[in-house]
Amino acid sequence: MTDVTRSTTQRYSAAEKLLDEACSAMISSQRQQCATPPTDFIAEPDLQRAIIFHGHFCPGLAIGYRAAMLALEYLAEARRPQDGLLAIVENNSCAVDAIQCLTGCTLGNGNFIFQNLERHAFTLALVPGGTAVRLCLRSEARGRNHQQDKEAWACWLLTAPAEQVFDVSMTQVELPPDDDHNSLAVCERCGQLFLQSHCHQQDADHPHCPACPTEHRRSCGCELAKGSK
Repeated sequence: MTDVTRSTTQRYSAAEKLLDEACSAMISSQRQQCATPPTDFIAEPDLQRAIIFHGHFCPGLAIGYRAAMLALEYLAEARRPQDGLLAIVENNSCAVDAIQCLTGCTLGNGNFIFQNLERHAFTLALVPGGTAVRLCLRSEARGRNHQQDKEAWACWLLTAPAEQVFDVSMTQVELPPDDDHNSLAVCERCGQLFLQSHCHQQDADHPHCPACPTEHRRSCGCELAKGSK
C-alpha cells in the first residue's frame, strides 16, 4: 500500500467513525426528546431505517411506516418484477419521510408526488399499470392522539389492527408523463437554469421559468411575482 493510499484510507476511516458517532449522538438525543418504539419493534430493520432517515421516532413516522408497509403488502400480489412504484402524498408531515425511505419513491427520483391538501392520505401505485392502493388515516386513530402521551399513541399506531388505523381502498391512478430531468433551459428573464419540461408550451422559443412572469401568464391572470415560489 502506498503512502497516498494509506493516508486516504485513514481519512475515510476517520470520517466513518465521526459519522457513526454523530448518528449515535443524534439518535440518543432524539430518544430523550421523542417517543421510543415498543420493544417488539426496536429491532425491526425497516423501522430503524425510517428512524435514521427521519432523525427520530414519533407518531407521524409511525403513521408513515404503517402506511408504507401496508401499501407494499396490498400491491405485492399484483406487482411484477419489472414494475416500479409511484407515491402520492397529500401532506408534508413526518409520515412522508417513512414513505420515501421504505418505498424508494423520492422527490428527486421523479416517482414521488406531493399534493398540498393537508390530508393524512397516501397512495402507492404500480408503474406502468397504474394499479394503486390508497390509505387514509381513520378518524378513530385521530381520537387516540393523546397530547400528554405521544409515546402511547405512537405505539398504538404501530401495533393496532390495520383496519383500526386506516381506511384502505384499491384504485386506479393516471400516471404523469415522464419528465426529462436532464434537459435544462435558461430563463430569458432571470438568467437561471430550470427544467425545460416546466417551460410553458407557448414559451418554447423564449423560455421563462415558472417563477418569472410571461406575456401569456399576464394575459391569463396567473402571473407570479419574480422570486416567488
